[in-house]
Amino acid sequence: MTTHRPSQHHHEQPAALVPGAVLPLPGRQAWLRDGLCGVAHSQMRSQQRISEFHFHSPTLLLILSGTLTFLFPHGPVTLIPSDGFALVNPGQFVDLDKRPAADGSPFRSLFITVSEATIERFRQLYPAAAAAENSASPLRTTQAFGTVVPALIPLLESLKENNLSDARLEIRLFDLLQCLAEQGLAFSPPVRNSTGERLRRLLEQQPERRWTTKIAGQALAMSEATLRRRLNGENLKFDALLREVRLQHGMTLLQTTRWPLTQIADASGYLSAARFSARFRTRFGVSPARLR
Repeated sequence: MTTHRPSQHHHEQPAALVPGAVLPLPGRQAWLRDGLCGVAHSQMRSQQRISEFHFHSPTLLLILSGTLTFLFPHGPVTLIPSDGFALVNPGQFVDLDKRPAADGSPFRSLFITVSEATIERFRQLYPAAAAAENSASPLRTTQAFGTVVPALIPLLESLKENNLSDARLEIRLFDLLQCLAEQGLAFSPPVRNSTGERLRRLLEQQPERRWTTKIAGQALAMSEATLRRRLNGENLKFDALLREVRLQHGMTLLQTTRWPLTQIADASGYLSAARFSARFRTRFGVSPARLR
């Protein structure tokens, strides 16, 4: 994915008031640093329900206004601003229900993703912290604003200004992960490399590419026949996985950029905006236009 650099018009950037601090936030363009992390600020004025949203990366959430309900198989879990920070383990497909606040203000959330490679380096350097709780629970929260926010603000400021090297930015991330660990929150270890997960990560790097099983197999150092056989063994189909990756990428772009629908469709591997919209509505139960 192309790295979207933050705008230089800093006075136009929104902010969020949280207990004891004001957080700098991205506008409609996410702050991304390839291979490390991404930060998005989601705003929605009407209720939206999204089917099987894929949390493909370790994710830290903060609800700023309104409510976000996770419709888990074992029952719904609703987050509100006073619940604080929520840690979501990667690999989950969850139905989401987003609602504006009762006073009419829009739904707003801060959405931070951390690469699994960064999480793995953190585990190696700080094994005791990485082992903190290590619950397999799909969603955990902490209201420790006084501990987490002082580590979060330097990370957000550095992404906003785009003035740190990857090595220094990773230290900011490690500090945030350490603060979460001190509250008993650590991301669960990743599921080890199945062929399907390896393929998914490959496709996510370039969802717009004209992928075939032959090209993907070469990138994964296996023949086309071997790739198909292994996917079949995991009850996966190449075309279905590629479509899922592209539509999830489109979902991210719809919520984090101001791009026109034609550009989002193209960046998601679709030659036609109409076809992208139809596939998107079938997949998520909502039209792309409703997410703008």
